[in-house]
Amino acid sequence: MSDNFLPELKRAHDKLIQLNFADKAKSLLERHAKLHPLGFGACTRDVIRWGCPYVLKCQSGLPCGYFSLTGRLGEAEEASRRLSSKREEIIQLRKLTEMNPRFMLALKEQEEALIVLEALETDAIKAQGEKKLVSLISDDQNNPLCRVIERINEQMLIGKIPKTLADLFFIEQKRIERNNNG
Repeated sequence: MSDNFLPELKRAHDKLIQLNFADKAKSLLERHAKLHPLGFGACTRDVIRWGCPYVLKCQSGLPCGYFSLTGRLGEAEEASRRLSSKREEIIQLRKLTEMNPRFMLALKEQEEALIVLEALETDAIKAQGEKKLVSLISDDQNNPLCRVIERINEQMLIGKIPKTLADLFFIEQKRIERNNNG
């Protein structure tokens, strides 16, 4: 398990393993094994089936124990966008608080959300910087799709895309003939 992805879960799992509670550690992982994608990040709780008891407060930057960044493409940009939006909200709340002190609680809550979003943005940018881009169309032998790409290239050389079983046999026969002659 990665140290960068769900670090709290990793620490809890490692602690249970050290205390020889392998069954509890396995149960912990199974409980959090499925991620449910959200507009920003993901939830380790089955929000589709059971809903969110916190009304998806994580989407506005408030802390939630079930929320995690996933490292998806565009997540760092989304964190930055939400952070700038939160800063604008706080400016408005400060103006309202000056006129009416009853907005103080809302201001404190949004300032807490700002701190959380700043941390999430930092984590998202860090995760994005550590990623390595891999071309799925490369001819590299380490590419898991290399054999599929070779087959597609062979079909293009023969000039026929298989639509029937006879087409597959024709392409395979041409490939065998080419290998025997060349």
